[in-house]
Amino acid sequence: MEVSRQGSRLSIQRRWFGLHLLFLLFFCIAWDGFLIFWYSIALTQENVPWIMVVFPVGHLAVGVGLTYYVVAGFMNRTEIACDGSTLSVRHFPLPWPGALTLRCADAEQFFTVEHIGSEGSRSYEVCAVLRDGRKVEVLGSLTNPGEALFLEQTLESYLGLENRAVAGEYRV
Repeated sequence: MEVSRQGSRLSIQRRWFGLHLLFLLFFCIAWDGFLIFWYSIALTQENVPWIMVVFPVGHLAVGVGLTYYVVAGFMNRTEIACDGSTLSVRHFPLPWPGALTLRCADAEQFFTVEHIGSEGSRSYEVCAVLRDGRKVEVLGSLTNPGEALFLEQTLESYLGLENRAVAGEYRV
């Protein structure tokens, strides 16, 4: 994570790249290559059964989605910015869900949550408790608990919030 302060503005940027993307890149090349081969036969030959065109549509959707995920992983960054009045989260340059804008005055506390998958994988998200009692995700899908805790502490420090326990939060 890169942290910078320009005047009263705090900016935290995080690149998405991870080594897992290298494996996925080669997987996408094989997956998409096979689909290109399949459709080049299905769409250029005469009297091809309709099932040959329709059957791989689900595979095509998976290929497009996975390819977009890999390209975004290589290119994208997330910026968490706070100027004292507004906290914003944006992902760029490729569009991705999870953008957020909230008033800093509405944030009462930040905390980290750990999620354990069925196969034992772990991911972390940083959430905010708002003054009206709602909890909102600020940034999710982090694989390193240290990054999540660093982000939590940095935002609390910048906004002058005293760290207090939140039910269900991740503790080291």
